[in-house]
Amino acid sequence: MSTDGSAEAEYILSKSGLGSLLGGRVWEDEVPSDVKLPVVRDEVLPYAIIHFGTPITETPGRGSGRSLAASENQQPHVLPMTVFIYATRSASLRAAFSSVWGKLIGMRPSPTGNAGEISSTGGTRMTEKDDKGAIKRLVRVIYAQVRIGLNG
Repeated sequence: MSTDGSAEAEYILSKSGLGSLLGGRVWEDEVPSDVKLPVVRDEVLPYAIIHFGTPITETPGRGSGRSLAASENQQPHVLPMTVFIYATRSASLRAAFSSVWGKLIGMRPSPTGNAGEISSTGGTRMTEKDDKGAIKRLVRVIYAQVRIGLNG
Protein backbone atom coordinates (compact mmCIF):
# COMPACT_ATOMS: atom_id res chain seq x y z
CA MET A 1 0.00 0.00 0.00
CA SER A 2 1.25 3.47 -0.84
CA THR A 3 0.32 6.60 1.03
CA ASP A 4 3.31 8.66 -0.11
CA GLY A 5 2.19 8.76 -3.73
CA SER A 6 5.44 7.42 -5.19
CA ALA A 7 3.90 4.38 -6.90
CA GLU A 8 1.07 6.47 -8.34
CA ALA A 9 3.49 9.16 -9.62
CA GLU A 10 5.60 6.49 -11.33
CA TYR A 11 2.51 5.01 -12.96
CA ILE A 12 1.24 8.42 -14.16
CA LEU A 13 4.65 9.22 -15.69
CA SER A 14 5.01 5.75 -17.29
CA LYS A 15 4.02 4.74 -20.82
CA SER A 16 0.83 3.26 -19.31
CA GLY A 17 0.01 6.73 -18.00
CA LEU A 18 0.91 10.03 -19.65
CA GLY A 19 4.44 9.05 -20.72
CA SER A 20 3.26 7.88 -24.14
CA LEU A 21 1.62 11.22 -24.99
CA LEU A 22 3.05 14.26 -26.78
CA GLY A 23 5.84 12.19 -28.33
CA GLY A 24 7.05 11.22 -24.84
CA ARG A 25 7.54 14.88 -23.88
CA VAL A 26 6.01 14.52 -20.39
CA TRP A 27 8.28 15.10 -17.42
CA GLU A 28 8.16 15.59 -13.66
CA ASP A 29 9.06 19.05 -12.29
CA GLU A 30 11.01 20.38 -15.30
CA VAL A 31 12.31 19.71 -18.78
CA PRO A 32 15.51 17.68 -18.27
CA SER A 33 18.64 19.78 -18.89
CA ASP A 34 19.90 17.43 -21.61
CA VAL A 35 16.66 17.66 -23.63
CA LYS A 36 16.42 20.01 -26.60
CA LEU A 37 12.74 20.66 -27.29
CA PRO A 38 11.93 19.86 -30.93
CA VAL A 39 10.94 22.68 -33.27
CA VAL A 40 8.90 22.05 -36.41
CA ARG A 41 8.16 24.95 -38.80
CA ASP A 42 8.98 27.59 -36.16
CA GLU A 43 6.79 25.90 -33.54
CA VAL A 44 8.10 24.27 -30.36
CA LEU A 45 6.19 21.00 -30.13
CA PRO A 46 3.86 20.74 -27.11
CA TYR A 47 5.09 19.19 -23.87
CA ALA A 48 3.84 18.70 -20.32
CA ILE A 49 5.34 19.07 -16.86
CA ILE A 50 3.74 17.38 -13.85
CA HIS A 51 4.19 18.46 -10.25
CA PHE A 52 3.04 16.06 -7.54
CA GLY A 53 2.04 17.54 -4.20
CA THR A 54 2.36 16.06 -0.74
CA PRO A 55 -0.38 13.54 0.03
CA ILE A 56 -2.76 14.55 2.79
CA THR A 57 -4.89 12.31 4.93
CA GLU A 58 -8.40 12.08 3.62
CA THR A 59 -10.91 14.02 5.70
CA PRO A 60 -12.88 11.77 8.06
CA GLY A 61 -16.50 11.30 7.22
CA ARG A 62 -19.02 9.02 5.73
CA GLY A 63 -17.54 6.95 2.91
CA SER A 64 -14.01 8.26 3.45
CA GLY A 65 -12.54 4.85 4.19
CA ARG A 66 -10.89 6.09 7.40
CA SER A 67 -10.80 3.70 10.32
CA LEU A 68 -10.22 4.50 13.98
CA ALA A 69 -8.37 1.18 14.33
CA ALA A 70 -5.82 1.93 11.59
CA SER A 71 -2.59 3.92 11.87
CA GLU A 72 -2.05 7.12 9.89
CA ASN A 73 -0.10 5.30 7.16
CA GLN A 74 -2.97 2.85 6.76
CA GLN A 75 -5.52 5.60 6.09
CA PRO A 76 -6.58 6.73 2.61
CA HIS A 77 -4.80 9.88 1.43
CA VAL A 78 -5.35 12.39 -1.37
CA LEU A 79 -2.46 13.00 -3.78
CA PRO A 80 -2.72 16.44 -5.44
CA MET A 81 -1.04 17.12 -8.79
CA THR A 82 -0.70 19.99 -11.20
CA VAL A 83 -0.13 19.42 -14.91
CA PHE A 84 1.25 22.27 -17.04
CA ILE A 85 0.83 21.84 -20.81
CA TYR A 86 2.98 24.13 -22.96
CA ALA A 87 2.70 25.05 -26.65
CA THR A 88 3.45 27.99 -28.92
CA ARG A 89 0.22 27.90 -30.95
CA SER A 90 -3.40 27.82 -29.74
CA ALA A 91 -4.43 24.87 -31.94
CA SER A 92 -1.47 22.83 -30.73
CA LEU A 93 -2.29 23.69 -27.12
CA ARG A 94 -5.92 22.59 -27.55
CA ALA A 95 -4.86 19.29 -29.12
CA ALA A 96 -2.23 18.63 -26.43
CA PHE A 97 -4.68 19.54 -23.65
CA SER A 98 -7.34 17.24 -25.12
CA SER A 99 -4.85 14.37 -25.29
CA VAL A 100 -3.62 14.82 -21.70
CA TRP A 101 -7.10 15.44 -20.27
CA GLY A 102 -8.53 12.40 -22.04
CA LYS A 103 -5.85 10.11 -20.62
CA LEU A 104 -5.48 11.67 -17.14
CA ILE A 105 -9.01 12.25 -15.90
CA GLY A 106 -10.56 8.95 -14.85
CA MET A 107 -7.21 7.11 -14.86
CA ARG A 108 -6.61 4.68 -11.98
CA PRO A 109 -2.85 5.04 -11.42
CA SER A 110 -2.33 1.73 -9.67
CA PRO A 111 -1.98 -1.75 -11.13
CA THR A 112 -2.92 -3.16 -7.70
CA GLY A 113 -6.15 -1.21 -7.24
CA ASN A 114 -4.66 0.90 -4.44
CA ALA A 115 -5.85 4.15 -6.02
CA GLY A 116 -9.17 5.62 -7.09
CA GLU A 117 -9.81 7.56 -10.29
CA ILE A 118 -8.01 10.82 -10.94
CA SER A 119 -10.43 13.73 -10.84
CA SER A 120 -10.09 17.35 -11.90
CA THR A 121 -10.23 20.06 -9.26
CA GLY A 122 -9.90 22.96 -11.71
CA GLY A 123 -7.54 24.57 -14.14
CA THR A 124 -6.56 27.73 -15.96
CA ARG A 125 -4.92 29.07 -19.10
CA MET A 126 -2.22 31.71 -19.30
CA THR A 127 0.40 33.17 -21.58
CA GLU A 128 4.07 33.83 -20.98
CA LYS A 129 5.45 36.90 -22.74
CA ASP A 130 8.92 38.08 -23.64
CA ASP A 131 10.41 41.45 -22.62
CA LYS A 132 8.62 43.22 -25.49
CA GLY A 133 5.19 41.83 -24.59
CA ALA A 134 5.00 39.28 -27.40
CA ILE A 135 3.53 35.90 -26.50
CA LYS A 136 6.27 33.30 -26.45
CA ARG A 137 4.45 30.38 -24.84
CA LEU A 138 0.88 29.33 -24.09
CA VAL A 139 0.14 27.34 -20.95
CA ARG A 140 -2.87 25.27 -19.96
CA VAL A 141 -3.00 24.01 -16.37
CA ILE A 142 -4.92 21.06 -14.92
CA TYR A 143 -5.33 20.75 -11.16
CA ALA A 144 -6.16 17.17 -10.24
CA GLN A 145 -6.17 14.72 -7.36
CA VAL A 146 -6.45 11.01 -6.70
CA ARG A 147 -7.30 8.98 -3.60
CA ILE A 148 -4.46 6.62 -2.72
CA GLY A 149 -3.82 3.97 -0.07
CA LEU A 150 -7.27 2.48 -0.49
CA ASN A 151 -6.32 -1.08 0.46
CA GLY A 152 -5.13 -0.12 3.95
